[in-house]
Amino acid sequence: MTGLTEEQYAERAAYIREWSAKNREATLITHRKANAKWQRANRHKHRAHESVRIAVKSGRLVRPESCQQCNKTCKPEASHDDYERRLDVEWLCRQCHARKDRRQR
Repeated sequence: MTGLTEEQYAERAAYIREWSAKNREATLITHRKANAKWQRANRHKHRAHESVRIAVKSGRLVRPESCQQCNKTCKPEASHDDYERRLDVEWLCRQCHARKDRRQR
């Protein structure tokens, strides 16, 4: 808990919930702008992510029930080695995907 007591943590969480409720619209607008900026800067990644999303939704690509690396039962994420090969993905749990991305940097 980042050095906070349980009471301090609960107070902080309540404050964040209250602030988020009051500032929901501004927060959403800021998020949308940041997302659009990322999409423009990373068109090849965005296209690959959208291609996977559409292929899974249509049934052309099937998401397995477990991570292909550690076999943990979860809802794995699609990991691309090459964004030009949009549907060539490895299905990894969040932890394995983050570890793989850190190694590739």
